[in-house]
Amino acid sequence: MATTASVPSTTTPVYQDQIVTSGAARKALAAGRIVIGWTFLWAFLDKLLGLGYMTPAERAWINGGTPAQGFTRRRTRPRRRRARP
Repeated sequence: MATTASVPSTTTPVYQDQIVTSGAARKALAAGRIVIGWTFLWAFLDKLLGLGYMTPAERAWINGGTPAQGFTRRRTRPRRRRARP
């Protein structure tokens, strides 16, 4: 029977300031977080208001449209089985 090394039960917490210590890296991570957040916010606003980027105004949620219906319709159909040789 093999033995494993025991891990001490007392651990000290690691805070975020200890993980990324460079100021430039922290600013780059903050900018990346803002860019990713803006991307998702833009997609939501486009679907909600129909800004014309990917969703026309006629298919916007605010106008009673269902902009994701084409995507979900393709996903709800049963899959065709391929014939096995």
